[in-house]
Amino acid sequence: MFKLVEAGLAQVERELARQADSNVELIDKIGHYVQDSGGKRIRPALLLLSSQMCGYDGPVCHRLGAVVELIHAATLVHDDIIDDAKVRR
Repeated sequence: MFKLVEAGLAQVERELARQADSNVELIDKIGHYVQDSGGKRIRPALLLLSSQMCGYDGPVCHRLGAVVELIHAATLVHDDIIDDAKVRR
């Protein structure tokens, strides 16, 4: 599955890196921590596959793939805060 969207996922990673950059040191640090923590990027891959099936593959899809991944990361952070977790599991 990932082979079909490999180039698009690379663009999503670049968009995630761009979104993680901030002039505020703490925000920059958190953004890069979340991005560098890895993950399978299944959500953006599914978004890219769906868009290709509908005949569209362009920069908007890469940005939306990053948005989906950022929302997912935010829900994980929120869950950790609610659970009073000391580290991301």
